[in-house]
Amino acid sequence: MPPISNSEASARHSKSKRRSNIESYPFKWVKQLRGLPSSPSQHDHLKIEYIDTNLNNSRKMINSVNELSNSSKELLNTYYKVGESSTRIDQIEKELDWLNNY
Repeated sequence: MPPISNSEASARHSKSKRRSNIESYPFKWVKQLRGLPSSPSQHDHLKIEYIDTNLNNSRKMINSVNELSNSSKELLNTYYKVGESSTRIDQIEKELDWLNNY
């Protein structure tokens, strides 16, 4: 077995120390997540799938917000119509109130 230089020993020790830090971290999978590739020539399918999933989820969320906005507008219009009808009914009730005296 060839002798190990000080720099190699230091690098191994540093690597094992980092590994033990990752293992002791309660959410070690967070530490293992990789960042986005710095150059397009790197073909990392996991990263591409991750980006696609995030884009898809963002589209779904935007669509849900738009649907919620539309249904809120419809509900508000219905509320206004009910309010207008209620006002008319109150006016008619007041006009016909004299009939209750007979």
